[in-house]
Amino acid sequence: MSPGQIRAPLRAKVGKRVANNLYVHTSALPSLPASIRKLVEKAVRVACVDHDSFNVVRVEGGGKSVSLLLYPRFFDDAFPSLAASYRIDIDTEKVSKKRYNGDTNPPILHRKETLLAPDDVRRGSYEELTKAAEGMGLFEDPTTIGTKLGWEARLERLRLRVEGHRLVEIDGDGNGTEDDVVIQRHRTALQRYSLSTPMQALWRHGFLQPASTVFDYGCGRGDDIKILQEQGIAADGWDPHFRPKSARVHADVVNLGFVINVIEAPQER
Repeated sequence: MSPGQIRAPLRAKVGKRVANNLYVHTSALPSLPASIRKLVEKAVRVACVDHDSFNVVRVEGGGKSVSLLLYPRFFDDAFPSLAASYRIDIDTEKVSKKRYNGDTNPPILHRKETLLAPDDVRRGSYEELTKAAEGMGLFEDPTTIGTKLGWEARLERLRLRVEGHRLVEIDGDGNGTEDDVVIQRHRTALQRYSLSTPMQALWRHGFLQPASTVFDYGCGRGDDIKILQEQGIAADGWDPHFRPKSARVHADVVNLGFVINVIEAPQER
């Protein structure tokens, strides 16, 4: 294998990267460099499988091995489960097979839009789902959500349910309510913009609601304020550099996330 082949996966503009592995859906293979496509073609020949036996490719270790993965419901399920894998060592041509049919805890795929080509029309709705999941805190501590049971436990802890390609908050009886759906849409709309990390933490934990008043202490140029106001939240802020004349007022929620940036004296903080 040439050095160019080993480095190729790191240069690919298509696919999802996890550590030194590259994941790509088979529909996006034509967008990959020829060196990677040749590795995949060799893996298919060595494994003696047809192209219906897999729909995701994982190029591992910079090209030392290739895995052919089957997610039967890749496009149907928001977070599809792995059904089978074939791992091929490119140098030794050793093939390791594993099937997850009947397994109660198969691996789960997240952020599936990243496996598709940039111009794939299906990416849009998947990206919206990923943004909503990020905003709800579903991807925090990713080491615990890589399998079905861990993923379902995270959903249950955050009182969420997956319906199609959207997330719905559930009530105490496990049913999604009209208000829950409204809140979910509200949160998704907020996440669609670039709220600061402290503000994201506030709304993720339910502090930012349409009826809330919010004051951002150390608001910078006021980007968070603008986003919240566009969502119908009464928001204002103060900053010594950009909004020094703004009044510092009482509010239901006060963001002090950036107070260390704007108040230099420790005692005043």
